Amino acid sequence: MSDHPLKNYRAITNRSIDSLAKEIGTSRITLWRIENRKQVPSLGLVAKIVRITNGMVRADDFLPSEPPPAG
Repeated sequence: MSDHPLKNYRAITNRSIDSLAKEIGTSRITLWRIENRKQVPSLGLVAKIVRITNGMVRADDFLPSEPPPAG
């Protein structure tokens, strides 16, 4: 599995997880969980991330990569 686009954004822009979390208005733990696909952010948080990253991270980057199991 490749790195999450949010993690790639931080690498490209040389941002620490702490500074980006503070700017977004969330905790570094929450941001770490999102980057490691352990948590799906709320729509409000997605909107903040898209705005702060100037669209380099898109809303659809947070959709699951595989469909949910049937049934």
